[in-house]
Amino acid sequence: MSTFEVGTSGNPNGRPKGTGHRQQLFNELVMPHKTALFDKAIELALNGNETMLRLFLERMLPPKPREEPVTLELPENISKSELLLTMGEVILRGISNHDITPSQGKLILNLAEQQRQLFKIKEDAEEFRNILNSP
Repeated sequence: MSTFEVGTSGNPNGRPKGTGHRQQLFNELVMPHKTALFDKAIELALNGNETMLRLFLERMLPPKPREEPVTLELPENISKSELLLTMGEVILRGISNHDITPSQGKLILNLAEQQRQLFKIKEDAEEFRNILNSP
């Protein structure tokens, strides 16, 4: 047998005043002073408070990209196979000249390999189509 009646609240008076959700409490206590607190935080940061300065910089500056963009000079108007060979040479030269990191070079070479595989698939499909269409 249950000590509570079905359909009857165990707390008919509800939650006591002042014991609300944390965000509600925060809003009630802090939000009226938002401008003054923001001004004080700026003042602290400008006066050399490193923690406050770091907080502002972390919020204001965009996150640093994990890798820097890479620009490679590749010749135009060359065949696909020549392009892939040239890419390998340019990447190796870039790594040896410290223009790109080895991990960036590896990533670009992986992309070039995927491109080579796509070229091969296209060539194989064309060859297969030619075989099917020949008498």
